[in-house]
Amino acid sequence: MNIWKKFLSAEIEIELKASLYFYTMLFFYFGYRFLSGSLSADIIIIIEMIASTYIMGFVQFFLLGNFDEEENFSWKESLKVFGCSLGYTLVSYLGGWFDRNLAVTAIYFVFMLVCYGCVYWFFSVRRSLRTKQMNIELENFKRKKIEKENG
Repeated sequence: MNIWKKFLSAEIEIELKASLYFYTMLFFYFGYRFLSGSLSADIIIIIEMIASTYIMGFVQFFLLGNFDEEENFSWKESLKVFGCSLGYTLVSYLGGWFDRNLAVTAIYFVFMLVCYGCVYWFFSVRRSLRTKQMNIELENFKRKKIEKENG
């Protein structure tokens, strides 16, 4: 059962990251389509986006050490952010998400760098809230234990 829990925990983290990055990519793509004068989106591009976020999620989790959840962000994590953003940008260019427009693709690269920063901040806030909640629960447990011992 322990292996199952580890797998499930990893899958939940990958699922969360894939969702966060997919929504940011979709936002940029929809903005691009709208500013290009179109109110429609290519379903194949959306499927490519979903697939790329899942693949990148597995790469980040298993090969890159889940770097966007690190407590401290150093040059090592910055290189990983750069590489992942470049990977997404390459997929977007090869898939023709932005009609292979180099200017838009370059803006998308910068957008993805910012998204990684936002996701890092999101996980930092989440970690802080979880730590705070665990400390409250620990204090309550200690208090109840003392009350029980004192009768």
